[in-house]
Amino acid sequence: SQYISSHITVYGAVAFPVGLMAEVLGRRQEAAAHYEQAIELDRRMGSTFYVAWALAAWAGLLADGTGAHAEVDERSRAGRLAHEALELAGPGRFVGVERDARAVLHRLGFS
Repeated sequence: SQYISSHITVYGAVAFPVGLMAEVLGRRQEAAAHYEQAIELDRRMGSTFYVAWALAAWAGLLADGTGAHAEVDERSRAGRLAHEALELAGPGRFVGVERDARAVLHRLGFS
């Protein structure tokens, strides 16, 4: 068997850290759009880790915007995103993503 390498490391879609910055700046809609774009791009690249990480981040964004009077759709979407991130992370595979997704589910009362 042979291995071909270009010696280039890929760190996922640029949209992900841009989404993180938008979230820190309180630009929730922009952050969500960037997370969605990152997920789409990383899926096309086959980057399971980065897809799971962006899913967990987007779920966290939605969960943080939900309080006692949360929109049902937003809570539901946050739960779906967190469950998908957890599924991709697998038990012990992507520990940080798994932790973040479980934290979102706990905040939403799904744990």
